[in-house]
Amino acid sequence: MPRKRNGPPPWKTGFTRSKAHLEVPGMDAVRAPWERQKGETRVAFEAFIAYRDSMERTLAKTGAALGKSTNLMKRWSYRWNWVDRCMAWDIEVDRIRRESMLKEIEAMNQRHITEAMALQQKAIERLRGVDPADLNPNQVLAYLTEAAKMERVARGIPDRVQQEISGPDGGPVEVSAQSGLDLSRLTEEELRALASIRRRLAGSAE
Repeated sequence: MPRKRNGPPPWKTGFTRSKAHLEVPGMDAVRAPWERQKGETRVAFEAFIAYRDSMERTLAKTGAALGKSTNLMKRWSYRWNWVDRCMAWDIEVDRIRRESMLKEIEAMNQRHITEAMALQQKAIERLRGVDPADLNPNQVLAYLTEAAKMERVARGIPDRVQQEISGPDGGPVEVSAQSGLDLSRLTEEELRALASIRRRLAGSAE
């Protein structure tokens, strides 16, 4: 019986040892199950690795590959609990794979956010200090819409937002973004300019 220790073992990554697992002779509560156990011979551990890393994980094929008998593989498998150790190994590999995928997704989202904010900045620079009549409204709106949608999707935010500003006479001027337009970064002046562009577009379409 391995000695008991307080708290989870340092290798614990979601794999829980059952009571039966702890009672398996030779299993070490400190070492990870896929590591060489206390009392496990080098040859037995190499056989476990061969079994663990094989596609089918059959004792007969592992023994044949190592030039060992199937009966010996059965004894080692039972003695050193190959099945549970392989299960722990699979959980660990899956954890590492998921962590790697999450890091890649986070890096991708950060790139998308950076690119989206750059596009937004280009569109906002077109709005600042320029008469809306001199703008190409379709181009500016396309920049803002696409950039805002990219940023919101990358941040995991719904791509629909609505914001109200005061109109020329103090009344509300509603600008609704139904195609991903993020207005949260625009100043009141820029929002008014955008509302003016939308009115011009609506008037030209009539």
